[in-house]
Amino acid sequence: MTYVLYPTFRIILAALTFCMIMAATHATTAWADGEFYYSAMISDLPIPTGIDELADQGYILDKPEGRIVSTTLFCPPAEKIDQVISFYNETLPQMGWIRSRDGLYIREQEHLRIKVTKTPDSGHLIDFVITPN
Repeated sequence: MTYVLYPTFRIILAALTFCMIMAATHATTAWADGEFYYSAMISDLPIPTGIDELADQGYILDKPEGRIVSTTLFCPPAEKIDQVISFYNETLPQMGWIRSRDGLYIREQEHLRIKVTKTPDSGHLIDFVITPN
């Protein structure tokens, strides 16, 4: 028995398949498409939507040797921490940061340290600290 797919049905099937693939990949590429905002503490640090900056946890100190800036983000359990870390591994070099090792970046006369800590509710805190060299 042979089945014949009518041209209109093939077009509809192809369109539905395309839409399903795009919907499935949107969650992992949304941040790359610009769905983020910038930190109130570190003006050139993008924060993906769905991740919250804890404004009361940050500080800025200006010293003659350079600035010391800190901010903390909360990554809720619904967001995948591996994707957040990948976002920063891909984004920070585009902003001039050179990855020295896991969690440490260097740009001009500054170091950026990133520390991830798991919270009791299975979320994560992500600390960013910029210090002079």
